[in-house]
Amino acid sequence: TPSNPPKFGSWTAVDFAEPEVRDFLFRIFEEICQNFDVDGLEMDFFRHLVLFRTVANGSPASAEEREMMTEWVRRVRAMTEVEGMRRGKPILLTARVPDSVGYCMGMGLDIEQWMTEGLIDFLVAGGDFQLNRWEYSTDLGKRYNIPVYADLDPSVRYDLGRRFDRNSVEAYRGRAMEAWHAGAA
Repeated sequence: TPSNPPKFGSWTAVDFAEPEVRDFLFRIFEEICQNFDVDGLEMDFFRHLVLFRTVANGSPASAEEREMMTEWVRRVRAMTEVEGMRRGKPILLTARVPDSVGYCMGMGLDIEQWMTEGLIDFLVAGGDFQLNRWEYSTDLGKRYNIPVYADLDPSVRYDLGRRFDRNSVEAYRGRAMEAWHAGAA
């Protein structure tokens, strides 16, 4: 509740450990793929970083929770394959995640397993905070032959009460060039 929120994350968050949550979100993706001529789906795991009650309470996600998410991504991938075949063109699948395998594991996302199994077509790494240099993510993508795109969200972080200049056109160009030189797609 608003008066009794979890230690981390929003009180309005959902718990992906609940099968109904995974089924509901799967059905949304399925409806989109069946009714709209989309080129792909982005699973945006950066927008809300807390996916499980255990993480909201301050513990890392368990191996069982990571497997739940991997199984859910397998299900989404299988559906995109079926719907892509039905309409005669592929439906790409991407994940938008923080730029750290360890951070993702703690959230409940085994992105390396997803890449090993070919469950995602490309990776969008980063966001309004960055944990590693761009080479970390681009090297990860190269290991699995998956393009990595840089997420250059506007900065919402503050420094001594003043907004960073990261939101200027020049800063965006500089950040994009840094990602490009590191091998981002």
